[in-house]
Amino acid sequence: MQLAAQEQKSISTGRARWSADTAMISAYIRRADSLQTLVDTDSLFVLYQEASKLSRQIGYDRATVYTLCKMGDIYFNHKKKFTQSKLTLYQALPSLPRLSFKDQQRFVPMTYNLLANALYMNGQNDSAIHYYSLALNAMKNMAVDNPKMLVEIYGNMGAVLSASRQYTKGIEYLKKALVSPGVDSSDLAKNYGNLGALYANFLNDMDSATYWWQHAITIYKARSAKKELQSIYANIGTGWVLPAHQDIDKAQRYFDSAIATDPTAINSNITLIQGLCGTNYYRGNYGEAIRYALQSLDIATVNGDREKEQYAYWALSYSYAHLGDTQKAHQYQRRLSFLEDSLHDEKIMKSISESESKYRLFEKNNELAENKARLYRQRLWLTASLGGGIILAGALLGIIFYARQRQRLQAGRLRNMEQQQQIDQLRVKMEAEENERARIARELHDGLGVLLSAAKINHHLLGKTASTDLSHNTAYRESGEIITQIYGELRSVTQNLIPDYIAHKSLEDALSVLIAKVDAPGFRVGLQAYGERREIHPEISFAIYRAIEEIVNNAIKHSGGTELMIQLLYHNDQLHITTEDDGKGFDAQKNYLGMGLNNITRRIEKTGGYITLSAMQGKGTMYSMEIPY
Repeated sequence: MQLAAQEQKSISTGRARWSADTAMISAYIRRADSLQTLVDTDSLFVLYQEASKLSRQIGYDRATVYTLCKMGDIYFNHKKKFTQSKLTLYQALPSLPRLSFKDQQRFVPMTYNLLANALYMNGQNDSAIHYYSLALNAMKNMAVDNPKMLVEIYGNMGAVLSASRQYTKGIEYLKKALVSPGVDSSDLAKNYGNLGALYANFLNDMDSATYWWQHAITIYKARSAKKELQSIYANIGTGWVLPAHQDIDKAQRYFDSAIATDPTAINSNITLIQGLCGTNYYRGNYGEAIRYALQSLDIATVNGDREKEQYAYWALSYSYAHLGDTQKAHQYQRRLSFLEDSLHDEKIMKSISESESKYRLFEKNNELAENKARLYRQRLWLTASLGGGIILAGALLGIIFYARQRQRLQAGRLRNMEQQQQIDQLRVKMEAEENERARIARELHDGLGVLLSAAKINHHLLGKTASTDLSHNTAYRESGEIITQIYGELRSVTQNLIPDYIAHKSLEDALSVLIAKVDAPGFRVGLQAYGERREIHPEISFAIYRAIEEIVNNAIKHSGGTELMIQLLYHNDQLHITTEDDGKGFDAQKNYLGMGLNNITRRIEKTGGYITLSAMQGKGTMYSMEIPY
């Protein structure tokens, strides 16, 4: 009786504590929601954060999802910290299945949509498309009646599909957003603007872009939305500055409209400033072009906008060249070349996507295999132990087993010592080779590179200053193309001599750069990496890089397939690498030398590792490598 009373008291105490905690959480949320119209987002964030912590402590899933979504939205829209937004929203996913059906209708599409937005801004387009699809499926399967959210997801899906070069699908979803029930004028204007951007930036069709942007202008004018209206005007004007469909007078009219909408924006709107830079440059007003270019460079540097910075360097380089200041022209040309290389690498890095779930599955399977092996050993030991009267024989067998194990360990140590000696010798040799490559690459880049840059600018000036019109002269035009081609070949040679990304970045990053350079229509190279990343000596990385480079080239030339997948697994003290294509395969014994396996094997064995080949007619080709750290 006493125990029952104590149990009842404990239950009552738990309920009272739960009620107190949920009341405190609700108070935090109400206070935060009431502050949403204020500028002080830090105070707002702290309130949601406190509510989120307490919600997760007591398992209050509804409040957990709500507060995490609010925090993710603040990170995204106010703090512009897209990675933090993504990580925060990921934390909400485990709570979604535990919600009531009614709460799932509200929160599941919203969470998926917010997470997809953050993934898109982090450059993870495929993952963003996946979560937008989940959001749309959730709305359909759960019969969610939220037209505004449906329109928003359609528009977002259209934008990310366009950025992923799936233009037909992008247009399809953007048009769905235009005709969905419940769409309001702000949604219409936004998606008209997205359609305009798609046609201008990706399809190079300024007439269609202007058509859709004009629809957005009509709505923004009616709503007196000055900021959005000015942005559209600036975008249209910038489109008409581009050489592909250049009309400077038309561009200037749109820039004038943008300035008239808000004259103060000329000091902060970088799109408008760079557009005015372009119109002045193409009209020969190089001094004004330089002024606008320097202004835009300051804004781009503060904002960390590397692409806008790139345009500013281009305009400064050629404007100074036209004014005869070759020293400054060369100075900005060198900065432009360096930035182009950096942007190229950054673009490649954004394409890297990791699949930790596959790694966890591998670890789980590995753990299961180890458990089975342990159980098998235990059974063997039990069987040996159960033989009555043979304890002494078992002990003797144990001594023999121990002796053999000791011999194996000693042999293993000797092999490790030999491998380490080989690795040390390889490092000495590779360091000498790579130092020489680096020296040659620097001399080519700093010597011929600068001279070719100067020749490129001087050639451009010749077409502007010569008494005869050289711009239509075939020989003049072809000589310019040859200079550009030589400059590109020089950069390619210096990169191949000693790629900087091998020395300064991880093996995974170096392989991503290699994959991005693959120019084989209809053939895709993928890269996946699992496990805790380990630092690998640059000489070892370079040997692995060259081996995989040859595998990639062989697959493109000989496999007849459409895809090659490269997988890196960092596990314990070894790096496991597999490459597998979906091609026609071959008879490994007959074509052993033809596929260049000897060369690949030599590189891997010099690292102290080993490589195996699995190939059959019609079954593709797979290389498997294990390299010790």
